[in-house]
Amino acid sequence: MKKTLFVVKLGGEVLDDSQLYTTTLKQLQACEQPLLVVHGGGKIASEMGKRLGLEPQYHQGRRITDAATLELVTMVYGGLLNKQLTAALNAGGRTALGLCGADAGLLPAQKRPVGEVDFGWVGDLLPEKLPIDRWLGLLEAGFTPVVAPLSADASGQLLNTNADTLAAHLAIALQSQYEVRLLYAFALPGLLRDIQDADSLIEQIDLASAAQLKSAGILQDGVLPKVDNALLAAEKGVSQVWICHAQALGGHFAGKASGTNVVAGEKPVDFTANTPLELLTALLRIPAFSGEEAAKADGLQAWLAAKGIAVNRLGNNLWCVNKHFDAQKPTILLNSHLDTVKPNAQYTRDPWLPEVMDGKLYGLGSNDAGGALVSLIFTFLTFEAAPNLAYNLCFLASAEEENSGSGGVELVWSHLPAIDFALVGEPTSGELAVAEKGLLVVDATVHGRAGHAARDEGDNALYKALADLEWVRHYRFERVSDTLGPVKITATIISAGSQHNVVPGTCRYTLDIRLNDCYTHEEVLETLQQHLQAELQPRSCRLRPSHLPEGHPLRLQAEKLGMHCYGSPTTSDQALMPVPSAKLGPGDSARSHTADEFIYVEQLQAGVELYSRLLQPLLLP
Repeated sequence: MKKTLFVVKLGGEVLDDSQLYTTTLKQLQACEQPLLVVHGGGKIASEMGKRLGLEPQYHQGRRITDAATLELVTMVYGGLLNKQLTAALNAGGRTALGLCGADAGLLPAQKRPVGEVDFGWVGDLLPEKLPIDRWLGLLEAGFTPVVAPLSADASGQLLNTNADTLAAHLAIALQSQYEVRLLYAFALPGLLRDIQDADSLIEQIDLASAAQLKSAGILQDGVLPKVDNALLAAEKGVSQVWICHAQALGGHFAGKASGTNVVAGEKPVDFTANTPLELLTALLRIPAFSGEEAAKADGLQAWLAAKGIAVNRLGNNLWCVNKHFDAQKPTILLNSHLDTVKPNAQYTRDPWLPEVMDGKLYGLGSNDAGGALVSLIFTFLTFEAAPNLAYNLCFLASAEEENSGSGGVELVWSHLPAIDFALVGEPTSGELAVAEKGLLVVDATVHGRAGHAARDEGDNALYKALADLEWVRHYRFERVSDTLGPVKITATIISAGSQHNVVPGTCRYTLDIRLNDCYTHEEVLETLQQHLQAELQPRSCRLRPSHLPEGHPLRLQAEKLGMHCYGSPTTSDQALMPVPSAKLGPGDSARSHTADEFIYVEQLQAGVELYSRLLQPLLLP
């Protein structure tokens, strides 16, 4: 029988409240079972930063960490808080050992790639590289590890890493030797429906109910990382996961649990769907926001396996190849995405209760891109077992398309067979998008010299920025795409000065650039650098324009079928594919991300027939 191990994550508010901190310490000191403590301290770091002139920045509850903030959190988390807590636990009789991820390579991580948001020096843990033997060695030697939320990459670069995430992954990893109970302890009784009402406790939560609470705005901001990581731990099999008041820790240690119990959702493995409509209806019942597609991936993986398909998986991405795959033949990728955006506030229907009415299937993700996803799946199954195909087929259900995250196509691409070209499933009303604009976001900083506004002093950075923006407003890139038109640059943000009587010495502005297929990101940046006074910093060069050349076999076949070929202004996973690609699918792009999203039922089977008519002459010439 395994020993019980408590993994306790202490919120920063617990460390900041002297009375609660004292009570919590006594409970931790009295715990008779093996114990591992992970602590936060974001509030304390923020207060310390304000004293030093550093204003904290957050995105969806997660801290953005520039170089100065990294120095700050290293001192506060790894120094002050970690050592105070370690010393206090030792004074109470435990053999506590204060450490962070940089110690003995205990928390290997990598810098988070720049996506929609640049989080700076933030680290994403690499769970598959956790040195579990070292953690087990510490616990078996009787130590109580006290873990600060800092990690390090392979080069030794320190990284700020979310404490809730560390606690979840350590709990998941240590299940091999312990019955793990994961406790997220903070200054509330648990998750509350009304933050002002301590009696509005949410007693139990799973993936589906969490999605509904998020969409209703009940769960938001700083609690989101806690909930998401608690759900991950529960789904990965951690025996007990609770979000509770720090004062309740003693009760948990004594077997009297309280707070919000986080449980694994019912696994959607009993899929008996035999039509695109049945499969899509089953999938729509499973919330799958970007980065949270695990349950939907589980269900689809089980359904494909039940059909006799060998499925590969990395993260929340699934892929499979045809039965008679031949590495000597070229390969066509069929791709659509699993994830959805969050439902907007104008929904009048339950986003996860699919319903057919008046020939329409309602549900979040039905149009974008559930219809294309299931149509491509059934198209793949049509040809999967056929011998002597002229091309191999690889089907990929990808994650994190809606937020252009690094855990989707970008993560899995090197694990796929060599791809020659791709057909991406998106709602295009059955027309073929043979080109797609790329996206480049550039942050610009113009330097002047501060001075008094009442005197002829300084060099006004705001005026210099206005000269830049006037050029941006009137400049036209010479090369115009036949399908995508011209490159479009739009200034979207500007910021300068903080006092009415001071000439600003710095002005910052942001450019949103939609590229056609005639230019690379590097060419556009070079042109901007030649004409603008500002220092330019691209946020990312990942989302590149894509196209399917004239004369390409897929495009020729589309033209034979009389399909309209056009250039798309919206981005998709094509932007991350270094091969020719086009997108096509049932549904209407205009309905994407709208309230009470739907797709016409007749479009699902029509989508299978459309894909098949397009591919069959290529596969079976």
